[in-house]
Amino acid sequence: MKNVHILFVFSLCAYWLLVPDLPLVSDGQVMYAMARALAFDRTLALPEDYGLPQIRRGQDGAYYGQYDPGLPILLAPMLWLADQWAAYNLWDRYAYGAVVLRSTVGLGTVLGVMALYRLAATVYDPQRALWLALIAGFCTPLLVYARLSFAEGVLAGLVTLAVTAIAFAMFRFVGDPVRMMAREEAGVEEVAELRARLGRRNLDLTLSPAARQALAEA
Repeated sequence: MKNVHILFVFSLCAYWLLVPDLPLVSDGQVMYAMARALAFDRTLALPEDYGLPQIRRGQDGAYYGQYDPGLPILLAPMLWLADQWAAYNLWDRYAYGAVVLRSTVGLGTVLGVMALYRLAATVYDPQRALWLALIAGFCTPLLVYARLSFAEGVLAGLVTLAVTAIAFAMFRFVGDPVRMMAREEAGVEEVAELRARLGRRNLDLTLSPAARQALAEA
């Protein structure tokens, strides 16, 4: 449980510091513009193309972002609330709304890292599960996607969270699948060995040789 708290605080602080206040590239700017249009105009149509190649003119003559609206839909209600709060305090409403984008992208990715740790801890020892989660959070494109305000990081985080929730629901209502695979008279040590053996085999299928060696030495 201590590892969970350390991982959450460290990852949240790191992502908060590394993810910029405003989108760095035009992809993130388009996402933010789509979210603002949904939040304040209740439409996906944009007032102008902003000179960005990712915004196209539709058949109705209005401008639209070329990306799917998943992340903007998630952001829209929070942007509206943030805008009301910023207006009440006489803050920069556009910049304050961008903080919501930064927070959502960072938090969504961090929740996925946390879910991965909990899932890995059912197969590996806590230290190895912690290393696996840190590798996923800081040595993969997840961090890059978060810095660029791409939807992929949030999507990966939410999918991992959903898979973990399904797995733990299965453990609770169906039973431990590893225990079910073991012999009926198997003891705790034999089940633990089977769990570790299955974990190593699954990991070998997904990691490169260099990554496997680094994780084995951790």
